Amino acid sequence: ARRSEIVKVALNSVTADSLNSILCVQGISDWSIERVVEQTLCKGHTIILHLEEVPADTSVQDRLFSAVRNMLAGLLRRYPHLAGNIIYLFTSNYEPSAALREHAVPVAVHAPAVERQARHCVKMLQDIVCSGAGVAEVAVTIAAPVPAVHDMRMLCSWWLSIGFHLTQQV
Repeated sequence: ARRSEIVKVALNSVTADSLNSILCVQGISDWSIERVVEQTLCKGHTIILHLEEVPADTSVQDRLFSAVRNMLAGLLRRYPHLAGNIIYLFTSNYEPSAALREHAVPVAVHAPAVERQARHCVKMLQDIVCSGAGVAEVAVTIAAPVPAVHDMRMLCSWWLSIGFHLTQQV
């Protein structure tokens, strides 16, 4: 059966030089990105190369993506028939550079409406409390307004924190 493997590369905390050092094989037993990608490709599987947290500066985007493309070019010299097994996935809060747009179609993702965010928070709090307290079911009512956000990561931190404290009370 053909498998798909996801390799995540966080780009928000690296330079092109530091990215090169983690991309390419350094020794016989390293776990570089190149090694993980190659192990997936040589088995004929699909690799989803998830470049996450692409930075705002388009020139930095281009340098980082160039480093990734150069690493893949080396692999594809050995496995040219598997070029179609590589899928790029970029996630970012910023507009992609022209070079990135050549390899991906931008899709805007927006946070759900405030009411849906509140329902989601209740569900997540119920799941956290049930899991943490070892109970099958719990009813959660949020009396305070759920903060309306455009980035759900902030809301996730909110419900994780509240869920932790609720779990201590059950």
